[in-house]
Amino acid sequence: MMGPKVVLVAPETPANVGFAARACANFGVREWFQVGGCVLHGSEAEKTGAPARPQWETLQRVDTLADALADTTHVVGFTARAGEHRQPQSAHQLSKWRQAWGADARVAFVFGRESRGLETSEVALCSNLVFIPTHGLSSMNLSHAIAVALFAWQAGDARLDTLLHAPDGAEVTPSWASQDSRQRLFSKVQDLVLESQYQDRRDELADTLQRLSSLPLEARDVRVLESLIRHARWSQAPR
Repeated sequence: MMGPKVVLVAPETPANVGFAARACANFGVREWFQVGGCVLHGSEAEKTGAPARPQWETLQRVDTLADALADTTHVVGFTARAGEHRQPQSAHQLSKWRQAWGADARVAFVFGRESRGLETSEVALCSNLVFIPTHGLSSMNLSHAIAVALFAWQAGDARLDTLLHAPDGAEVTPSWASQDSRQRLFSKVQDLVLESQYQDRRDELADTLQRLSSLPLEARDVRVLESLIRHARWSQAPR
């Protein structure tokens, strides 16, 4: 399995992005993204990130969080808050998820602004939420949080077998659907709902479909559901 990509949403302090480059280099991160946020050229980031210059040069700037997550199957958002729309689990779960998701998973770790973290709309794009247990002060410096998260992900035997075993002994790995394919699927579901003139609780239904589109699905599940939608349209077509 490739390590997770790291996504920084609207970072506010350039120096923190430089330190984040060092954390990513420490743990072999191959892809990392910045979604909006502070300007880095000529800033403190060039100084704080200097020891990890090769990592620094791979940072990709994108306009939206969705752009950064386009090819991912599992999106892990980090938050120091809990509430109605946030039920984070401990970072202790990360190594277990790494084993359970298998070698085909394409994972993103998403970190929010230093001042207020991730917005509700950004949390909605995450399939899993995580908090890092601390004593006293609940929030962590951005680069520290990245380092802790990547360490927790790699915890245990680095050579652990992530394959799932079928009953006959054959080794198989799940093929996860990307976020793009999940979004297309649920867009088709929404179109089908509109075509059926379903009126009950339409706004609530739209919110539900948006949340479902952020959950991990195997590629075969998407294919089956798309086939079902095609059949539903065919059966409703005038003969």
